[in-house]
Amino acid sequence: MNSVFEIKWNKKWNSTRILLWVFASLVSVLTSNSYIYYFVFALQVALLFRQSKGISLDSVYLLLYSCLLPNNYIPIVFALISGFILLRSGKINRKYALLFFSIMSGFVLSAVLNAVPIVNICFAVLYLMPSLILMINYKNAWNEQYSEAVSPLIDEIFIILTCSTIINLFGKIIGIQRAIPGDDWSTGTFGDGQGNPLFMIIAIIFLARFELIIKKPLKYVWFIIAAVFMLLASHSYALLLAFILAVGIGIIKTYGIKKSLKIFSPFLIVFILFIHFRHFDLVIINALSNKDYLFGLFPKLRVILAAFAKIPGTSIIHFLFGVGPGEFSSRAAATCTGLYINSYNLFFAPSVGKWMSEYVYERIYQGFLDSGGNGGSILSLPYSSAATVIGEYGIWGVVSYFFIFKNFVKGKSKSAGIIVVFFIVACFLDNWLEYIKVVTFLTACLCICNTDSEASQSHLTINKKA
Repeated sequence: MNSVFEIKWNKKWNSTRILLWVFASLVSVLTSNSYIYYFVFALQVALLFRQSKGISLDSVYLLLYSCLLPNNYIPIVFALISGFILLRSGKINRKYALLFFSIMSGFVLSAVLNAVPIVNICFAVLYLMPSLILMINYKNAWNEQYSEAVSPLIDEIFIILTCSTIINLFGKIIGIQRAIPGDDWSTGTFGDGQGNPLFMIIAIIFLARFELIIKKPLKYVWFIIAAVFMLLASHSYALLLAFILAVGIGIIKTYGIKKSLKIFSPFLIVFILFIHFRHFDLVIINALSNKDYLFGLFPKLRVILAAFAKIPGTSIIHFLFGVGPGEFSSRAAATCTGLYINSYNLFFAPSVGKWMSEYVYERIYQGFLDSGGNGGSILSLPYSSAATVIGEYGIWGVVSYFFIFKNFVKGKSKSAGIIVVFFIVACFLDNWLEYIKVVTFLTACLCICNTDSEASQSHLTINKKA
């Protein structure tokens, strides 16, 4: 086994890690303080160095566990470390090297041709490059040995998130405000306002096991119950629709349309009743019959239409390379407004491009004013990776991501294809390509699915004795 993965997956340490993080969740909710998570993670890092005698660093282990922290920037550091270590650990495939070079060339051309300010470029690199490096390098270096080492970690993290979700929800019920003010019911260990990332990660872990669940659903009944509980507890209805769509496609591909309708009928009836009792049916009717109501309900639709219809038609440069990194609807562009991250204004002046100003800025400002309310929901905020890719990077960006995801779905794994369908639909709803926690689990689960062997697939079951 490669020296990067010399950790011994001792059952005692598995249990200890889980208990430490669950205890940290309890302390965090009861004390309204999240510092305990950082202490537990630092302890893991120290024990890792002690166990490996400072020679071998299990970068994937640290990356996955750093994603549990209520911080979105520490995982970026570990993603870069992990990506480069994997790059050094295996032979560089010429295909992946050319793909990365072409993506970087398009990024540079987009920035230069659009004369993008340096601060926008820097934040685009900060948010987007770690994800690209991770996806390309993991796919380049991954093998069954990596799957055997990483799959138990994903099991552990699933158990931790299940327990922390219960604790968060309990805190919310008894009125501890640390247990998620606002719209989210529970966010696991991720911190306030992070219900959507929790949904994404749990959905990806669930879909990675889709083939196993379809074959023997009773064997995974507790896993299914825990996953569905967390998906509902995150209170993310828009993402739930994307998840149902992906699962539906998977079931239809497995059983055919006729049998799938029989399977889905009870769930469809429950879903229709749920929509009716929540008065969502009236919302849907109004949205379909009134254009102004539709755009008022779904403000990001204006951003998506601008990206797909308005921007490409303004010039050949915008069609091929977009309006430039950090100049439209990306997380980088939002950061450069000075509204997305408060500390930005301590170091930089706001840098707002024409397209951001015209189509996106107002909705970010409204979301800032109504953070935790309806104006700050995923449907109201103007973020969309689909709009970002074509808006900021043009056809070059679309083609680049097409080849990245194509490499993940070339194998026989149905689960990998379903994950990609879910993720692409979800990318119309938020900037997930720039969210390293989600991309980390997306990449790891896709790589595990694509090892395409019975041995590696068997490791995707929950380790009940952990």
